[in-house]
Amino acid sequence: MFNLSIHDKLGLIIQDNIYMCNVKCLEEGYFILNTPFKEKESIILSKGKIIETLNYDANGNLYKFSLEVLDKKMNYEKKIVCVCKYCNDSLKVEKIDNITARFFELIKYSKGFIKEEIFKRAKKSNGILININETGIRFKTRETLNLGDELTFEIKNDEDYLITKGAVRRVENTNNKEFLYGVNFYNNDKKEKEKIIKMLVTIIKKQRKLL
Repeated sequence: MFNLSIHDKLGLIIQDNIYMCNVKCLEEGYFILNTPFKEKESIILSKGKIIETLNYDANGNLYKFSLEVLDKKMNYEKKIVCVCKYCNDSLKVEKIDNITARFFELIKYSKGFIKEEIFKRAKKSNGILININETGIRFKTRETLNLGDELTFEIKNDEDYLITKGAVRRVENTNNKEFLYGVNFYNNDKKEKEKIIKMLVTIIKKQRKLL
């Protein structure tokens, strides 16, 4: 079990999107969050809503738990905040020991190696990026994939955007009906490698701002 702290960043999973928010206040039995946002889009949470939530601790461990929205109110800055409580014990999902996407980036993928112009129109599945380096990524999804499966990915991080290909090289169960996959990139050219490195630098800068 981890303990939340004031200013912790949480990732709220809502309709296959991840909205970020900060812990503003901690009291016995409840905590207060600011309005969750994704890029420039914010969302107002309904009273009684139960939401799957992600959080990293100071050691890089990823935890998952559910929260319930107890109430909404206006704070002293005249901004809407949400009063929430835990719905269940937290589950430790994954220890992160590489460069990590602390912002729980949502990725989209399709099976097979697909040309970029076709991939943009193709049906895609959603996953949550766990980490990324020059040779591959690790991501979570509920979909069952097999070793050797070829995938085409769309990865976004702020202004960084990348469509790349890779093959599944590792499969792990996470004990919560999800799978953790390790994927090696396939024959990245110099231009793609430069995009990946740029994305890594952006992620590292984000993390340093949180320290």
